[in-house]
Amino acid sequence: MGLINQKATVELPSGWNEQIIHARNKPTPFVIVDCEHQSIFRSWTNHLQHYFFKKCPFESRPIKELMISEEHPRIMEYRESYNGPWTTSVVIPPRQNGKNKILPIVPISIQKYENLQDLQRYCQNSEAKRYYQNLPHS
Repeated sequence: MGLINQKATVELPSGWNEQIIHARNKPTPFVIVDCEHQSIFRSWTNHLQHYFFKKCPFESRPIKELMISEEHPRIMEYRESYNGPWTTSVVIPPRQNGKNKILPIVPISIQKYENLQDLQRYCQNSEAKRYYQNLPHS
């Protein structure tokens, strides 16, 4: 933030984009990535509802101490007084373990296969050539 002119009058996000781009010339200007149209930045709740429970399983107001350990990342331990007992709650639902998460290779069309066969002559590695020759196609 030391390079950015923080006293500039800026009213829109596009104004900040211009300020950040012009803040540095060497070695290269800063690159601005527009995140406005990405759904993860506009709706956090939709993104996080797959990872956490929708409602907190305990009241957060009376908590005095909170402990989360690396050994049990799904569990939060808390106490409502400094000398009271630790209470545990599960805050992340269990993961669904599927049988096989690795999908088989999907066959490509014959035209794509023929194009890859033409392009494989530029491969220098013999293992890469074998890979492209053995691709399933239909």
